[in-house]
Amino acid sequence: MTEGEEYLRMYPQLRKWINQCNACQDTGYKPELPKELSTYGGETSFAAKNLRKFFKPLPLNEIGLCAVCNRFN
Repeated sequence: MTEGEEYLRMYPQLRKWINQCNACQDTGYKPELPKELSTYGGETSFAAKNLRKFFKPLPLNEIGLCAVCNRFN
């Protein structure tokens, strides 16, 4: 298990900011991830920074394919 997977296991609510390619299963954060995320109390957290540390940006097309897999579509 990677550090990123372990982090998401500890904070499953952050999964909404993660993309996964339907073909190759590559995982990364959504490009629209805000610079900072807030906790329930309204304070900023390190969550966005940590997601950027553990994952790379991964834009997906309308059918859920990353740029690499889309070339073979």
